[in-house]
Amino acid sequence: MESSLYIHIPFCRKKCDYCDFFSVPCRSVGDDYINAVRAEIMDSASRFGITSWGTVYVGGGTPSLLSPMQLSRLFEGIRAAAPLSSGCEVTVEMNPEGVRGDFVAACSESGVNRISLGIQSLDDGALRSVHRGCMGETAIGALSLLESCWGGSLSVDFIAGLPSQGTDEFGRQFGILRDFKKINHVSLYTLTVEDETPLGRLVSSGIVDFSQDDADSLWMLGRDVLESEGFFQYEVSNFARRGCESRHNSVYWHSGAYVGCGAGASGTWYFPGRGERWTNRADIDSYVRYWLGGGGEVPRDMEILDMRTMQFEFLMMGFRLREGVSAAEFSRRFPSGLSSYQSSDGRLFGDVFAGWKERALAGERDGRLFLTRDGILLLNRFLEELL
Repeated sequence: MESSLYIHIPFCRKKCDYCDFFSVPCRSVGDDYINAVRAEIMDSASRFGITSWGTVYVGGGTPSLLSPMQLSRLFEGIRAAAPLSSGCEVTVEMNPEGVRGDFVAACSESGVNRISLGIQSLDDGALRSVHRGCMGETAIGALSLLESCWGGSLSVDFIAGLPSQGTDEFGRQFGILRDFKKINHVSLYTLTVEDETPLGRLVSSGIVDFSQDDADSLWMLGRDVLESEGFFQYEVSNFARRGCESRHNSVYWHSGAYVGCGAGASGTWYFPGRGERWTNRADIDSYVRYWLGGGGEVPRDMEILDMRTMQFEFLMMGFRLREGVSAAEFSRRFPSGLSSYQSSDGRLFGDVFAGWKERALAGERDGRLFLTRDGILLLNRFLEELL
């Protein structure tokens, strides 16, 4: 069967102050890690009977720390496990300072057809405030190189609410969407301050000011600018030109099965009546040792998903999308149907949804139930009512 594949490259030249994803600082990636990932991909394809990859996403961390040869070897391993399907979307994340001609060429030669560039901001003050690894000029240089030599899709990331981020500067940075025509997808996130990150400690100690309301206001400004530039919001934090939505991430939002490989990666697979989720432990040494034949227990944690959990996750992920969820698809997966779904306090789904429709925060069209443009801003509150 066809599956999606996520590969985690948990290495960065340095960690940004806001980041709580699993990664370790380094200057280069060892070949042993690539060989270990290849081994896990092969094992996963065999275990689940995978005959082709529908989407592939190489994330991190900083995948552009790989050498061109390592990237090529990684994709040789992916294809050895199962071929890429016709029209497979293949994405590699890059940081602006990692955009090099030889690496971009290796991407093209390996079948990569989508690059996701982590710009985050073009405001040097905001970038310095979180010890980001490059300044705005580097990002512009990376975009210029990609504009001239990259033939695939291009997505860029921005964050709203970084310290020292002014309203004018934040709005002006979206001018790159007019300057660089190959950008067809934008991920716009509101800064999340995690307590255990360097930024979280600075905020909690009062050294750095952070206002969630101000961050949310900047995000809404960004949303308005993106829509004015022809990008439609198809998911809570994602905007695209028509036909350029992320197919890989859509697998998550539609509660599809996928394989996750690499230290710290997660995957989810579904069986009749239950699901299985695994998370590889955030320990690179034990990961490499096991997959290169060191023996012992597989360095991962397992979780069995019962019917109730799978139902809620289907709703939780589906309502992230502006198109919402399909009642027919819910019934196909869960024969009891959407009308019988109850929150933990006994409220029926229909009663919760009707209340949101009355306030013009939700709607229904062609068998799909969705949150409106205003309603999706209150997604977490809606999910709390369903839970």
